Amino acid sequence: MDADPPAPHPPPARRKLLGSLYRKLLLAVMLLFMFGLVVSTLLNVRVTRQILSNELAKRAETLLRSVQQKCQYAVTVIDRGSGEVYVDRRSLDDIVRDIREDEPDVVQVLIVDRDERVLSSLDPARRDRPLAQSPFIPGCCASGGPQQVLRERTDNLEVMGPVLVNGYDWGKAFISFSLEPMRHEIGRLSLQSLAIGALFMLVGLVLTITLVHALLRPIKRLSAHAVAIGDGDLDQHIEVSGHDEIGQLALAFRSMIARLKATLVDLERGMRELRHSQACLQISEKKYRDIVEHAFEGIFQVAPDGSPIDVNPAMARMLGYRDAEALCQAVPDLAAQFASPGDRRAFQRGLAEDGRVIGFETRLSRPDGTLVDCVLSARAVCDERGRVNLIEGSVFDVTERIERERAERETAAAKASSEAKSAFLATMSHELRTPMNAIIGFADLALRTGPGPQQAGYVQRIRDAAEALLHLINDILDFSKIEAGQLELEVSDFELEDVLHRSLGTIALQAEDKGLEVLVDLDPAMPMQWRGDALRLEQVLVNLLSNAVKFTSAGRIVLRVRVQPDDEGQLALDASVTDTGIGVSDEQRARLFSAFSQADSSTTRRFGGTGLGLAICKELVQLMQGRIEISSRLGEGSRVRFSVRLQRPASAQRSEPMARSIQVPVSVWLIDADPDSRALLRGYLEHVGYRCRADADLEPLMAGPGLSEPAAVLIHYRDDASAAQLMSEQLRRLSARPQQDRAPLLLICGERARSLLSQQEFAAGIDAFIAKPVLPGALCEQLAAVLNGPDRAPQPSAARHAAVEPPHEMPTAMAPRGDSDPGYAPAPQVCEMSVSPLERNAVILLLQRLQHELDQDLRSALRTLDELEPLFRTSAWHGAFQRLQSALKVFEVDLAREHLADLEKQFGAPLE
Repeated sequence: MDADPPAPHPPPARRKLLGSLYRKLLLAVMLLFMFGLVVSTLLNVRVTRQILSNELAKRAETLLRSVQQKCQYAVTVIDRGSGEVYVDRRSLDDIVRDIREDEPDVVQVLIVDRDERVLSSLDPARRDRPLAQSPFIPGCCASGGPQQVLRERTDNLEVMGPVLVNGYDWGKAFISFSLEPMRHEIGRLSLQSLAIGALFMLVGLVLTITLVHALLRPIKRLSAHAVAIGDGDLDQHIEVSGHDEIGQLALAFRSMIARLKATLVDLERGMRELRHSQACLQISEKKYRDIVEHAFEGIFQVAPDGSPIDVNPAMARMLGYRDAEALCQAVPDLAAQFASPGDRRAFQRGLAEDGRVIGFETRLSRPDGTLVDCVLSARAVCDERGRVNLIEGSVFDVTERIERERAERETAAAKASSEAKSAFLATMSHELRTPMNAIIGFADLALRTGPGPQQAGYVQRIRDAAEALLHLINDILDFSKIEAGQLELEVSDFELEDVLHRSLGTIALQAEDKGLEVLVDLDPAMPMQWRGDALRLEQVLVNLLSNAVKFTSAGRIVLRVRVQPDDEGQLALDASVTDTGIGVSDEQRARLFSAFSQADSSTTRRFGGTGLGLAICKELVQLMQGRIEISSRLGEGSRVRFSVRLQRPASAQRSEPMARSIQVPVSVWLIDADPDSRALLRGYLEHVGYRCRADADLEPLMAGPGLSEPAAVLIHYRDDASAAQLMSEQLRRLSARPQQDRAPLLLICGERARSLLSQQEFAAGIDAFIAKPVLPGALCEQLAAVLNGPDRAPQPSAARHAAVEPPHEMPTAMAPRGDSDPGYAPAPQVCEMSVSPLERNAVILLLQRLQHELDQDLRSALRTLDELEPLFRTSAWHGAFQRLQSALKVFEVDLAREHLADLEKQFGAPLE
């Protein structure tokens, strides 16, 4: 017989299917063989165990019967009544020895008398001893009971029975066989059975594989032919190799191929005709559809009753539907889309009278309720009899044009409103602040007249409420300017350290009252001369520092300032304020920079405020081309960081807190208990060339060989009670030493601590006080003044005592001039400015109060300065006021008195 032609290779999916059928057949046969093998093995094991158990039981019974018979010859009954017998021990031992030799499976033999005393046993040690634990079943060896009893345990088969001598119940016999040999035999026979079954299964599996291959080979060929036919190959030669069911299937495949060939010929002829007809139809339809589908205007055809016949996509989108089909299904009457019934009647009347309508402006409604402004043009299509068959037309969407016109009108109105708002704010910013300052000034004067306790409490509440309202008015006016886009930056040259001095001076007293330590981490090597809006930068710093003081009850506040270079020729001033206050959660932090928003309602109740501060800071920072962010953990404090872009002045030179003019290294001994503060101060001193030794307390200094070795001793005075008491005692001892035996003492402390220390007896021994918070410039200037003496002391930074330029430039003729101007002479017209009597009285009262406070309470004087600042900010006396403010914030009282007299001269009113 010829070999079978190779079948075409089926695709992977078919191979997997055939392979799956092949595996299923083999798996079924293997499972059947395995099931038969397991069942036959289990039956064989069961039968073998039963046979071996029966054989062992028979052996045990036979052996026990032999022992019972042999015992009759070894025992002689002398007296039945008394139970006296004669026992031949040697015969009993011979019986046991014969059992040991003949039966290796026996593990125990016991022959006992009626008292269960062992007469003979495989274990010689048990002879002539009573049984500690009887192996006999109770009642099994009685004379009237069975002669033999079998008991199968886990590892042994036990047989027992009575020993009768001439009908007399003399004793008992016990034999125990081990079951382990029987189990070994069962295992051996089971393995033999498994091996034979596995051999038969292997032979059957080989025969099955051969048979399955023989059955599946023609099926595989037919499957491959079917796959080829499905792929379109009808030139398949299907061989019929028999007359069984597979042969009949092959004949059916041949007939199917012939019918498919004839059908394909007819289909191809019909498809050619259909494609030609469709091509002609598509060409004509495409011309029309291209015009309709790609038109920007909506095109429609409706029946006389208003039901849509056809619309283009532009029409569907215009009326708010996904496509034309959705519009036709959802709208039964297109005329119902008119937003106004009057427009619909006018449109229908025009069609009925003229047969067409052109340029009809109306509004159509959408499913979501919105309206679209459009222009309609339509005509009625009639038949030969003049009856209307349909209405067709177009729709133009003019919503954008109308919205643009409306937006232009609204923009013009908004611009006019913004200009009116700006004018209103410019007026109200002056009119609102003036009466508030007058209220604060008169309240202070009322408190100085010595009212009773109740009246003083009322007046104090009026003053506190007026101050809170003044801060609120300032915030709201600033925020309104920012919202209106009217806030512009005033760019000018400034000293960064002056801005930091003023910002820190604003919160220094409040921080000292709360016992907070304020540290300044300023890179002493960074430039100090900048160009930008110093006033707005100071406003941001004061706001952030004030928030830190407000929300911190204990711990410290750290102001860190650094400079980052920029590729565009500008520098980014990077500053951060870190506190140990209440902190905020992640949810609260997300809304902190929103207007009129605080962490939660409890924050407003506990600390007050309007929630405008951070919003104003964000707007100002963004106005200076910077960014601001906050990181915080609830209960652990917060860190607010911002960066703004500044410029260096065109003629700027590198400015440092103190020039490196120390020719001979000078030694300074720094005493500071705070390691962070000690590290910052030491860095400032070493940067300018001092040799600095830093200790945590005064003990090393007190215990030293002499105090004249360092050029100066710089002591950071701590305000807490325990440290202050100890340091006061040490300062008393230190200042008591002769002047020639000690170095100059400089004390870093707050204003309140300075007031208290100046009343101590050792205050005369302190050479200089340095105000906190400490900046590098102030520190080095004071230290140089003490070391060089009053004649050689370097002058403070000129920018720190010069007036800051007012936000709005004034004509030269109106600008106030200082004493340094050679042509300066007080002119009356300088003071004759447009001020109300109430404003002038308020300024005079506040300046009088300031003059008294310079001699008594510097903290109150600084508060009075804050109240005066809004009045002088945009006035002609702003420069003189800034000089007064700068001098007082660095505690230079004498210089402040001079500037106050200068301000009095310019204001034109004597301060009595």
